[in-house]
Amino acid sequence: MELIRQIDRWGWLYPDRAAHVSGATVLTYGELLGQSNKLAQYLSSSLPETGTPVAVLGHKQNEMLVAFLACIKSGHPYIPLDTSLPAQRIQTIVDAAKASLLTHDQIRKILETSDAPAAFTARLPALDDVWYIIFTSGSTGDPKGVMVTRGCLEDFVGWILDEQGFKEGSEVFLNQAPFSFDLSVMDLYLSLATAGTLFSITHSDIVEPRRLFQLLPKSRVSVWVS
Repeated sequence: MELIRQIDRWGWLYPDRAAHVSGATVLTYGELLGQSNKLAQYLSSSLPETGTPVAVLGHKQNEMLVAFLACIKSGHPYIPLDTSLPAQRIQTIVDAAKASLLTHDQIRKILETSDAPAAFTARLPALDDVWYIIFTSGSTGDPKGVMVTRGCLEDFVGWILDEQGFKEGSEVFLNQAPFSFDLSVMDLYLSLATAGTLFSITHSDIVEPRRLFQLLPKSRVSVWVS
């Protein structure tokens, strides 16, 4: 499986299908394709040395997904960071990884102001290239970065897809864990690999049970990950 090309394919086949729903915002597959290409073009120009990590900081915004794919397309592993993390921890991770930091507000501004075309030839990572880096909780010391390669991610996704038999373009995957927590990979990439819809519930939804229990029936979630 060439995961990045599979995801881009949905942008051409199903441009109006919802790829991500978070609060009142919806990101379609067509928008995901165009915006990730545009940001990848920007990253290729501003960070020409491939292989250097990019820390992506936000919380369930559409720009997070756009940035993840843009990093891969431009040859950079990404480090997902959630805004709920303490500022010192975020800085420790960025320093340890020698990473560039990209916030969701910066991503939005780049997409609004950049004149880069939406067309971009994505760089397909080698199987042993690092796709993303997840940092541990640091409960036994300093946070440690765990590097996950394209080969490992695609093997994992392929295994679950074979086991579960999800219907292409028909599933709604619950995203409860922040993207900085490795559990989120189970909903994020299974959804994107199958042209599904990723339905994110935010921290503010979780701390207000009444709103959460009103939200869930409306979501039409068919795959529960939590």
